[in-house]
Amino acid sequence: MPAEPPSRLAIEAAARRGYYISSLRARPVVAVDIGRFDHVLAMDRGHLAELRRLAPRGLTERPRLFTPPATLPIPTAATARDYERALDLIEAGCRDLLATLMPEAKAKIA
Repeated sequence: MPAEPPSRLAIEAAARRGYYISSLRARPVVAVDIGRFDHVLAMDRGHLAELRRLAPRGLTERPRLFTPPATLPIPTAATARDYERALDLIEAGCRDLLATLMPEAKAKIA
């Protein structure tokens, strides 16, 4: 499957918030990615189950939900408003992720 660019509506919604994502590309996750990356984040429970199924032995718990306990709807045939709502959830998830990662990062520095 080829790497896919964001949709026009996603690019426009992100740009309104100062994010420039037009050069980004999505690709399928492969098993080696789960061992390669420290943080493997699923956008919904279905993705989480698939990532854990794909994970190498001993790494099945590495993938976790990006926005627990809610799941993030992935707009496919969506409106601009759907993308705005998705960005609201992504920004909140990023704040939560940063709060989770900060103690880990501080411990590595100390």
